[in-house]
Amino acid sequence: MDSSLLTQRRRFAAAAASPKLRASDTNGVPASQDTRAGRGPFFYNANQVPLAPSIITTSPPTDTCQPMLFSAMDSMLSYAASNSYAPTITSRLMYLWTMSVATAYNWVTATSPYIGKTDEWTWSTTYPLPNQDFVAVWMTQCLTTIMPTLIPTYNPVSLVTQERTQRKWTLFEQTTQVNYVRTAGNFTAWQTAWQAWFTARTNDGSVAAAVAPTDNLLPNGSTRLNPAVCQNIAAYANPTQWTPLVLLTKTKNYATRLWETVTPVALTAENNTAIKALVAPYFPTTDVQRNAELQDLVDKTASLGIPGEESDAHKIQAEFWAGGPYTITPPGMFMWLLKQYFIANNIYDRSTFIYSALDLAIQLFEVGRLAWGIKLQYQQARPIQDIRRIYANQDIGSWRRVLDLSGNFVPTCPDISGCHWVPYQAANFVTPPFPDFVSGHSSFSQIFALVMTDWFGPTIPTTVPAPMTNLNLFSPMFPATDTQPYGTFVVPSGSSTIEPGLVPAAPVTLRFSTWADVAESAGISRQWGGIHATSAHVGGVATANAVHSILRAKSRTVARKKSS
Repeated sequence: MDSSLLTQRRRFAAAAASPKLRASDTNGVPASQDTRAGRGPFFYNANQVPLAPSIITTSPPTDTCQPMLFSAMDSMLSYAASNSYAPTITSRLMYLWTMSVATAYNWVTATSPYIGKTDEWTWSTTYPLPNQDFVAVWMTQCLTTIMPTLIPTYNPVSLVTQERTQRKWTLFEQTTQVNYVRTAGNFTAWQTAWQAWFTARTNDGSVAAAVAPTDNLLPNGSTRLNPAVCQNIAAYANPTQWTPLVLLTKTKNYATRLWETVTPVALTAENNTAIKALVAPYFPTTDVQRNAELQDLVDKTASLGIPGEESDAHKIQAEFWAGGPYTITPPGMFMWLLKQYFIANNIYDRSTFIYSALDLAIQLFEVGRLAWGIKLQYQQARPIQDIRRIYANQDIGSWRRVLDLSGNFVPTCPDISGCHWVPYQAANFVTPPFPDFVSGHSSFSQIFALVMTDWFGPTIPTTVPAPMTNLNLFSPMFPATDTQPYGTFVVPSGSSTIEPGLVPAAPVTLRFSTWADVAESAGISRQWGGIHATSAHVGGVATANAVHSILRAKSRTVARKKSS
């Protein structure tokens, strides 16, 4: 049996069962001296310097807790992708998972990062275990409850088997450890409390918010925009407002139309109103403003039709961030990037991973609620609808390349009728099923950049190549696995799903050195892809900035209460 766990179990057996115990963690740092105290669920202590990789203590290779959490997160992301969840639903799923993990960890960890209540969960360490080795065993047990609850087909036996294999335990040795930890941590009490929280949280209105609206609730009723044919869009009842697309007779109806009504974690109705007021000036209120940004969009997508490295780079940028069917969409992408940050930098700091993941998940969930509320407020037509309306009787540039009589691509693409214009997107996607203003991509990516800067500083550190898994769920251009430095993605030649075998002509490398670079790339990619205008991007960034500012103000209030 693992000698450290066995020895410590005997030593602390009696004391560990007492809720009054406040033991040191595995690094020997007393709870009262933990320099990360205050870094809690979306409540970030603004008085602290962001935690950089160079000062984070790495664990020995025998650690099992964090790799198991990584594996569990991968399962959550795979589940979201396999169900082709909308970005909003993915953000909610990742919040449920990170909150569940944090409640389990906080229940038995001597240092509570936050003393108070978040989303009706009381953050108090009721049954602290003596050290992080025992906490690792505890977390495995909690995951066997959490994972099958969130993923009905999940087999929790794999977690227990993984733990036994990594620790080289016999079944008897593992059973002995598990029995001790479950008793000392009062597993039954946590499970009961968590199930009560989970049941209450799932009754959040998300089911009703995700129901597809009937035609009488849509600005243009039963009208559908068919990308395969020319239509007189100017004759729509409300031609400048959103209309569903129909692809191969299937309607892409408004996804999660009422998402703002889902129960928030921290933002109030007053917060929502204030944020919408801040974002309102970014909405184009005149035809001149709208026409100018749509002309810019037409110019951008037309430039993609000119063969060369520059157009290939922009095409790959658009496809990399597309978030189309059966991918993890932006919220999942950013949770993936957080997980990969810890892997690539060899950071094994459980508290930092668990609470930074929860912080990010909460803010992604909240900014999604606000972005969808703003979308519903304006119900602005997508570029495919407005461009086809405005340029219906004109020839405009296109990204579609054609061959000459010799079978070679012509250096520039012929113009097309405006009523045939389509974005640079996969044929089974074309454009997302919700309005233009504001951009969800820009909102999610900006929140990600702000949260990562809070925790780790603005710069992305250079790392040695590290393995990446589930990469194909990020974008189908990639294989399932690859090995690259953090922030670097190499797209193989001809791997585009929009122009397979043709794009890119040579491998394209995307490389990010700051979190702001990531946010800018994701936001602007929607313009190269032809599915968001400039105002949607800047409005999305403003939404994220406002959400983050309000949540951080709440953080500072909590930090002051803790220090008083």
